[in-house]
Amino acid sequence: ALPILTAGYLLFFDLTRPLALFFVSYFHCMNSQLFSIGMFSYTMLATSPLFCYPDWPRRLVMKCPTLLRRVLPPAAVPQRSQECVYAAADGALTTATDVQGRGKEERRPGLRQTLGALFTVLYILEQFFLPYSHFVTQGYNNWTNGLYGYSWDMMVHSRSHQHVKITYRDGLTEEIGRA
Repeated sequence: ALPILTAGYLLFFDLTRPLALFFVSYFHCMNSQLFSIGMFSYTMLATSPLFCYPDWPRRLVMKCPTLLRRVLPPAAVPQRSQECVYAAADGALTTATDVQGRGKEERRPGLRQTLGALFTVLYILEQFFLPYSHFVTQGYNNWTNGLYGYSWDMMVHSRSHQHVKITYRDGLTEEIGRA
């Protein structure tokens, strides 16, 4: 229990991160097998690498054998794109520079970047709003447990063990009884 309680702290430090990733992975794999808690364990396993450095996939590919690297994505450092808007060191907005050093002109975000940012902000606001939207749907709106598949509360509402009958057999009289 102690490694799991301290896993959040251990994941933040480079020295303890491998040990914490092992314990966290073991914990979530065991929970997915022991409890009926839906996607929670798998989602937590998938998000565990968020505690690692951003270039961990590239470093992993570089450690693979040469034969295997041919079928894996390239491990080269990504190049700047002309479609993106970058902030320069002085705070000015610029585009990617080409080989001759051109492309230093100031560039404002276009329609594509503005719409992308707008939809992202709207999506985040929607995610904040949905858990508190009970005032929109009047009446008893807890008629389904569909939202519990991503929650630890699922362990409380698990119905796989509600109809378990415990019986016993007396070794001397061979009588069968129920508890």
